[in-house]
Amino acid sequence: MNCEAYQDLVAAHVDGVLSSAERQEVEQHLAACAACQQLFEQESRFHTAFAARRLIVSLPVEVEQRLRTALARESPPTPSWRERLSVFLWQPRLVVGLAVAALLIAVLLPRFFSSTSEPAWFPQALDSYHAATEGRLSFTYHTDDPQELEAALNRSGQLDFVTHVLDLRPAGYRIEGGQIVWEKNNPVAIVLYQGKEGPIVCIRRRGQIPPMPAGSEGKTEQYLYTQAGYTVLCVQFSGHFCTLITRLPREAFLRHLAVVPAS
Repeated sequence: MNCEAYQDLVAAHVDGVLSSAERQEVEQHLAACAACQQLFEQESRFHTAFAARRLIVSLPVEVEQRLRTALARESPPTPSWRERLSVFLWQPRLVVGLAVAALLIAVLLPRFFSSTSEPAWFPQALDSYHAATEGRLSFTYHTDDPQELEAALNRSGQLDFVTHVLDLRPAGYRIEGGQIVWEKNNPVAIVLYQGKEGPIVCIRRRGQIPPMPAGSEGKTEQYLYTQAGYTVLCVQFSGHFCTLITRLPREAFLRHLAVVPAS
């Protein structure tokens, strides 16, 4: 196994979902590769830090069993090969239908790929990032105390969810300001952090995490991906989700988050 192959498996390794054969091969590689061992330790600290905040939530066993049972009831019985063959033999218009389907796929397939390469909400989030970092956003709240800013945002009466403000001071980032803006009649809380390696912007809005693009790392409650030179972390909270955007490389961003203690 080489380093590139291990990097594709590191998330599964940290989550403990590798097969016994894969795990044995990974451990042999880590024993001889200090760089990948360091990457594994960084990913493990990141995983532990977020698990401590209950951001990684496992599905209860009984809920999973009920879900699987319900899905099995909804699934139609699989037809036999004779039934499938009869469909092809006794529907003369099938060829025409396949031709039309092929034409539609040729027309629509590029759109599907373009939609998954960039989330629909990403341009708006990126605009908020630039507004905050380039001075185009006038901050109402000026304090470097996360608890004080959190209380002020929640007391404002403008948000339709209860927000939280991360304390990134252990990672070398201090709050420069906070503001509530409106996007399509929905309030959005924006917090700007400044550090030696560049800014981090936290954007919180009501609802569930929207569909993420192909290649995103994570589970149903949090996703990490890189897009157009930006590193983006989305985390689901009760009633709202948080989007952290930075120009930091993925590894540096994870390293900073790993040293932030659980709140």
